[in-house]
Amino acid sequence: MRPARASATRFSIIAAVAVTAAVDLARADRAVSAEADSGHPDHHSAVIGLKAAAGGQFGDGMRRFGRGVGIFAEKPIISGWLDLEVVAIAAEVGDEQIYPIDVLAKKPFDLHPSISGYLGVGTSMTLEVSDEQSVWRPGLAAAAGVYVWLDRHWGFDAEVDYNYLLDDGGMHELNVAVGPVLRF
Repeated sequence: MRPARASATRFSIIAAVAVTAAVDLARADRAVSAEADSGHPDHHSAVIGLKAAAGGQFGDGMRRFGRGVGIFAEKPIISGWLDLEVVAIAAEVGDEQIYPIDVLAKKPFDLHPSISGYLGVGTSMTLEVSDEQSVWRPGLAAAAGVYVWLDRHWGFDAEVDYNYLLDDGGMHELNVAVGPVLRF
């Protein structure tokens, strides 16, 4: 099996597990959420979404640009104060396939009844696959973005994401992503 095809298969499995986990969390939390609703209009038990991303890697005199697609699942830990998000993206950057997986603690806030903003920080693990090798790179992640809600369940996400990869003298990743979201 070619490295790109094997990597795409791994990403598909990771994405399926993330969606299944988000749906299971939403079902398990539905009864508790109904009772614990604080009256906040954006109270939800889970958010899942897709992302189209574009960005690049910079560092050590190198600049590479690329694009990709991803999936994410988000779960409130403390309603209105702290959300936990897991993001997996498959991207092609230069001659490599890049698969960052970020885990973020996010602080949500309301900008308007139909617009919710957030700031997040966390960790990142990036799998870089080339013809010669596959390497896991640990890092730190930060994100800022907004959800624009079309109704109580459907909306769009727009985000700027920064990752600092800790090995090889430090590599910077900067990405912009947009996509549809569904909240439960």
